[in-house]
Amino acid sequence: MNVQKMKIICEEAYMESAWCKQLLGGLTKELKKRRIAHEQLFCGENIFRDDNVCIIGMSNVWVENTISKCNESECVPLVLSNQSKRNVEGQYHLICADMGRAAKNLQDAFESSGRKKVALYGANYSSDLDKDRTMIFSQLMKEPSDIYINTGNLETCFRSFYPKAALYDAVLCVNGYAAVSLAKKLEKESPVLLEKLVIVSCEEVLKHSKYNQWISLIDLDLESYGETAWM
Repeated sequence: MNVQKMKIICEEAYMESAWCKQLLGGLTKELKKRRIAHEQLFCGENIFRDDNVCIIGMSNVWVENTISKCNESECVPLVLSNQSKRNVEGQYHLICADMGRAAKNLQDAFESSGRKKVALYGANYSSDLDKDRTMIFSQLMKEPSDIYINTGNLETCFRSFYPKAALYDAVLCVNGYAAVSLAKKLEKESPVLLEKLVIVSCEEVLKHSKYNQWISLIDLDLESYGETAWM
């Protein structure tokens, strides 16, 4: 790939998220290693036919609109995604998360440690990312009732989960906020349950949070995506 400059378009609303920082950090690190200049943008304007463009975003609507703007300029962008797929129209190249492998590895880890009953916790269906993760990881649940949805209020989600919490060996949280919220609620309501349950988060939780000691992390190795782009 003969590239002298890369234009990186990021969805501004998610610039401070851990996954965005990991994707962007891995890509810019690889660009510096290859001595390729880069310019960071927040929209699909000023894109031209021969430009090399990388898109980093979460919401399908924003990603599709940005791809469309690139295609209008006869540019086919590369999309780096923390989801398992992208249901968007347009011409683009895609590097996405291998959530299927992550689910299989997690299932093997649960089974080897005797953790048979698992809950999926905190999915907000207004989030494309949460919907994608729920679809992939729901295969680890024994029953549909083992999935606890966040309808916009994690307090309500916890109140539906807590009466049945003792039935579970582990809880898989679809994002870091849900994982921290769950640990915080359990510390207050039942420290015994907090020690009993294995809490796993699909993404990095808040750094230096005291609740991190109770939360394990699925490592999707997002920083390596920048290197993958050149393979």
